[in-house]
Amino acid sequence: MQVMCRWRRGNQGVWLGILAVAIIIYVLKVLWPTYIPRPPTPIHLMNTTAYINSLHHMTLEPVKATKSCNNNSSKVQVLILVSSSIPNFEARQAVRRSWGANLPSLWPLVFFIGATTDALLQEKVRVEAQEYGDIAQDLSFYDSYSNLTLKTLSLLSWSQHFCTHATYILKIDEDIFLNVHKLYNLTMCVTEARKTMYTKKKKDKPFSSGQLGGVSTHQSFLEALTDNSCDALTPSKYINYFINSQTHEYESYMFGGYLYNGVKAERNPQSKWYLDPMLYSNDILPPFLSGTSYIITSNLIPHLLEEAKFTSLIQLEDVYISGLVGNNRLKIKLSHLEGWTQFRPWWDDPCIYRELLTSHGFSPPELLSVFQAVNNLSHTACDSFLLNVMKTFTLFVSSIFPRVPS
Repeated sequence: MQVMCRWRRGNQGVWLGILAVAIIIYVLKVLWPTYIPRPPTPIHLMNTTAYINSLHHMTLEPVKATKSCNNNSSKVQVLILVSSSIPNFEARQAVRRSWGANLPSLWPLVFFIGATTDALLQEKVRVEAQEYGDIAQDLSFYDSYSNLTLKTLSLLSWSQHFCTHATYILKIDEDIFLNVHKLYNLTMCVTEARKTMYTKKKKDKPFSSGQLGGVSTHQSFLEALTDNSCDALTPSKYINYFINSQTHEYESYMFGGYLYNGVKAERNPQSKWYLDPMLYSNDILPPFLSGTSYIITSNLIPHLLEEAKFTSLIQLEDVYISGLVGNNRLKIKLSHLEGWTQFRPWWDDPCIYRELLTSHGFSPPELLSVFQAVNNLSHTACDSFLLNVMKTFTLFVSSIFPRVPS
């Protein structure tokens, strides 16, 4: 009998202990500070000015990139902002292990995400951010496909506030193969050409006042190149200029990627690319760069953000940023960069990918596989005549019949 009483008292103690722990956990959960994302609002009803002015409720900071951006002794050359979806841990890891591991020292990499209401997912991404130091999370918007325009405005604004001195901003998706070596050559050649061309233009014509968007391409201005090694890339054709309305100085710029022209607006409400005619009445979209990836000189970003305040939002972020704001409002000339493809080629040969700047539509294992194959190529591996014929044929076929990701 005494044994039974002791067992009951012991059992009661266990249950009291469990109850006490449960009460403590409940109290801590109530009192512990939590993030409160902005409630979802249909994008076309949002006040763009208010949204842009209230950005950067950052709960995760990319400490590695911030360190590079705050280093006064060296200027960031290319800030890479990967538009990432919160649950896509494998995709981010594939980027880190493929082209993300092959970046020059002054090319910081940031995965940009929005808010989530999933506490477990938030905790998982917090641990990931703590481990790698390359995730930026802005709670100003919910992370969803329909909010890609808000995400892009946020990441562009973030680059201006936290990495002011970066020369170029590369906005890129997480399923993209990036040829770092070719992009490095392109940016170096464009940078040198911008210096020479800017000096040449100042000698050609006296300064005059004007607004951003007074774009011109005088041949005498574009031909001034000093580095013969860049002749094959012809960086001059990607460079344009505007006259700063405040300083009256000429400023050169580049805004390039895969350029779309003459695309019909999608009017099927069931399509993910549907565009309500009440928001955009024209049947043909303005010229725009594919949102999968594009590169832009940082001096354009303040103008894009300012003009976006006066441009009604739509869900198609690439059409909005480069088409409606860039092309229509600012009269910016968009550049189609050679080797910048919208989809991957039909023939997955590493010799083809070595010639491309970007390619779109890779699963994490595919991205790792292609990167490794390209990385293992010898200098002469792709020199045969037959291989060059196959490369040309494959790229031609892929341009007519795109390999759209499944």
